[in-house]
Amino acid sequence: MKVPYNWLREYVEIPLTPEELAECLTMAGIEVGAVSTFAPLGELFVAARIEKLSPHPQAPNLQLVKVFSGAAYHDIVCGAWNIKVGDMVPLALPGAVLPGGEEIRKAEIKGVLSGGMLCSAGEMGLKITREEEEDGILILEHDSKPGEKLVDFLFINEPVLELELTPNRGDCLSMLGVAREVAALTGNSVTLPDISFQEKGRPIEELVTIELREPELCYRYTARMMEGFRIAPSPLHMQLRLLAAGVRAIYNLVDVTNYVMWETGFPMHAFDYDCIEGKKIIVRRAAPGETLVTLDGVNRVLDEEMLVIADEHRPVGMAGVMGGENTEITAATHRLFLEAACFNPVNNRGTARKLNLPSEASLRYEKGVDPEMAVFAQNRAVSLMQETAGGEICRGLLDIYPRQQHRPQLKLRSGRVKEMLGYAVEKGEMEKILQRLGMHVQEQGRFDRVEAAPHDAVLDVGVPSFRPDIKGEIDLIEEIARIKGYDQIPATLPKGVITSGRLSPQRQVLRQVKDTLTACGIQEIITFSFMHPRYFDDLELPPEDERRQAVKLQNPLTEEQEILRTTLLPNLLRLMQYNFNRQVEDQFIFELGKVYYPDGAEYGYAKRLPREPVALSLALSGKTAQNWQATSQDVDFYTLKGILETLLQSLGIKNYHWEKTRETFLHPHQAAGLILDGREIGYMGTLHVPVQEKFSLRQKVFVAELNMETLLPLADLVPRYRALPRYPAIRRDIAFIVPAGTAAASLIEEIRKAGGSLLESLHLFDVYSGNQVPAGHVSLAFALTFRHLERTLKDEDTDAIMAEIEMNMGNKYGAVLRKI
Repeated sequence: MKVPYNWLREYVEIPLTPEELAECLTMAGIEVGAVSTFAPLGELFVAARIEKLSPHPQAPNLQLVKVFSGAAYHDIVCGAWNIKVGDMVPLALPGAVLPGGEEIRKAEIKGVLSGGMLCSAGEMGLKITREEEEDGILILEHDSKPGEKLVDFLFINEPVLELELTPNRGDCLSMLGVAREVAALTGNSVTLPDISFQEKGRPIEELVTIELREPELCYRYTARMMEGFRIAPSPLHMQLRLLAAGVRAIYNLVDVTNYVMWETGFPMHAFDYDCIEGKKIIVRRAAPGETLVTLDGVNRVLDEEMLVIADEHRPVGMAGVMGGENTEITAATHRLFLEAACFNPVNNRGTARKLNLPSEASLRYEKGVDPEMAVFAQNRAVSLMQETAGGEICRGLLDIYPRQQHRPQLKLRSGRVKEMLGYAVEKGEMEKILQRLGMHVQEQGRFDRVEAAPHDAVLDVGVPSFRPDIKGEIDLIEEIARIKGYDQIPATLPKGVITSGRLSPQRQVLRQVKDTLTACGIQEIITFSFMHPRYFDDLELPPEDERRQAVKLQNPLTEEQEILRTTLLPNLLRLMQYNFNRQVEDQFIFELGKVYYPDGAEYGYAKRLPREPVALSLALSGKTAQNWQATSQDVDFYTLKGILETLLQSLGIKNYHWEKTRETFLHPHQAAGLILDGREIGYMGTLHVPVQEKFSLRQKVFVAELNMETLLPLADLVPRYRALPRYPAIRRDIAFIVPAGTAAASLIEEIRKAGGSLLESLHLFDVYSGNQVPAGHVSLAFALTFRHLERTLKDEDTDAIMAEIEMNMGNKYGAVLRKI
């Protein structure tokens, strides 16, 4: 955004130099990237009046011009023929330097001494349009005086501030928006431009009708009409203003719409009224495949996501992007239809990107224009058009505004301001700052929605429509900080609690898990947190299973990543399949990571974030590694069980046991659930054959998954000292014949009850079925170790316990003591 300094001074008094103003704006968050100079011409360029024209004695293509510069007469040799006696023209005196670096000197041309040079617009670096001179000498406007310096009455040698705005400050894409900022910083007030015009002719309602079909994409649509104007180049001062702002001058009607857009920030477009078929304007979506030749001559193919301005039969413009060639203003135009509308920023940005048509207008629409400015912009535009092109303005204005926007009302607490900025701001000063920014402020006695301390001053602030970026109390505080100056915020040292830098208890347990499993020869993997819902079917999970209630992604990266995982197992099995396909037969992997469950019946932005418990999953397949001490062996159910029990032992977890699990994807006779404190917190077992086939796994796979959220608080990593025994132990073996299917864990629990505190250790060392064991039965042999901590045990002590064990086993499980 280029802001000519002297143009800005028409709206607000500026007691600062351009460089000082640039520094002030930058410190207030409106960054000025550079301060340049438009048309840097020196003081030796003056206005001169042509007094006499005569032919050159030796060159018929040249003429001699006598001009008066207010203090002296000058004889100039000139090759231009668009001048006449009495014209005011720019004169470059000897010593003047042209924009290209050429210095003007007195020179003899074809035997005649020339005391300077009469300048064209191009020679002075001005790309303006004047129909009477084309490439000839620039004819100055009649109110200039001989000898007057060009820099004093033309908008040249103009300091230009080049703003680099953040996306939220679309209001500063206008001279009035920047003027409001300057007024707030300097304490001055903004002066709006005068608007005066006369309406004549027929009412506009009799000439055109407007139908707004898409109020969600067009918030407001206003229109005026003019007729009887003269299309011509704009006045020199307007062209120079636009050139200084970086806008190319074309002709008066188009230049006025650009001038008003730069002044107010509101884009406008003029249509040739006589080219509008049916005398009706329809704001609608484009039909699929509909086409429009835009003003740049390109035939554009449109789609239903694009908003168009159409008449009764065809599109006549891309809303907020570019007009159509079929309603372009030309020299033959006698009546115009002037549009000033407010379009949806997101839709406008999408259309401009699809058609690759960035423009100053679409830039402003993308950032959001002020719908309340539409009528002011219309009136300002027709006023300037009548001033520069003549003609009559039709009576009335069409204004379609279906959903008027309401200014948000915010509360501002003085205590909150002090808390955020680190210093107190007086209530009166806050009011003045906010009022200078165009906000309506009044004091309120109590705060309805946000808690305020009893001594806090509370302001009720009405946010103006041109500041859509202000949405909460914190934004008001930022405005106060900007205007007072960020350098006013006191420097303070950061505060924090010094810690020893050790791992949290949870992280220590997780590290122990990883270290133990790695020591067992298992490799850690990390997979994506996403998965496809079909893996629930591949695992044959029942419909009511909690794991099917997954969080769906609104914008998944791929079809395979539609939901957040509720189990780690599918990703492990997919990885094993990938490795099997590449001849990796022996795989021992685990993953420790989060799974995700929705916290509520329905997940969305209005709901709480999902629960994220930590889970551990293992998968084994193939053979163990061979070394000089042991041969390679197939991994099996008990390999996995031993690894898990080793893990539990390393975490200091003891009071657990295994029971039959209900997981449907495990083999029914090779599966177990880990029971802790009466609830199942995990499972392990052999993957069922049908599930194995669905995942294309060509050999047996043994899997496990544990809920680490339950295990973490129960883990005890503190080592405990245990003194060496002072008294000898007694070891006894005992074997029972029990019905097949009897759980060994049940027998172990019964033995522990009978053994009491004297039973030091117990383990199952043999399982036998065959000869000497009745059919349908199995022999389970246990090794028991007894020890008393304060005396030597006698055989009578252990005999009594063994007899009790035998009796309890027989009564409860029908167990028979095996004696052979």
